[in-house]
Amino acid sequence: MGIDTPPQQPENEKLLHGNEEVLNEEKRLEKIREKIKTEQQEKSEKQERNKIKIELQNIEHGLLRLSSAFRKREQDNLATLFREEDYSKISFAARSLSETVQNDRIDYEGITRLLRTIHKAFESYGTYTARGPVREDIDSLSAVSHFLRQTGNDMGRLRHVFIEKDVKEAKDTVSTINALNKKLEEVWLLTVRRKKHISEY
Repeated sequence: MGIDTPPQQPENEKLLHGNEEVLNEEKRLEKIREKIKTEQQEKSEKQERNKIKIELQNIEHGLLRLSSAFRKREQDNLATLFREEDYSKISFAARSLSETVQNDRIDYEGITRLLRTIHKAFESYGTYTARGPVREDIDSLSAVSHFLRQTGNDMGRLRHVFIEKDVKEAKDTVSTINALNKKLEEVWLLTVRRKKHISEY
């Protein structure tokens, strides 16, 4: 009495079954690779958003200190440098800068719009009125020039982040930063010249 042997699977069916298993495994691995790639990209984008937000917060703090220095000049009856409504615009725009960075996106148009508002506000700078104690004026101008220089440096770092990462959406923002930095340099020079002029008395 013979022993029954299981029917042999044709060789081509074995190959097809083996190929199907290999393909399924490759698909599974591909999904894992895609998931890892997506997670890494999301992590990288989040880090970039945080980096940009930190730079915007630095600019915000610098501009608020600068605006406070202008306001103090007004309170101390020193030369006003420029209209209160303008440095108030700077404060308002500065406080909104970091809000342009959300959890999942960056509002580059919003950043550009706010920086242009700040640039326009600085246009009126330089309308001096000689009044107030000279010593206090020199101290105040020293503070103003310091905050101007600091804000310019912060702007430069933000610009570097955009250029380094080749952020195409930030093209207009970079141009606006360049224009604002040029204006800040002009304002800084005016401040330094006034300080020098007063110190020569």
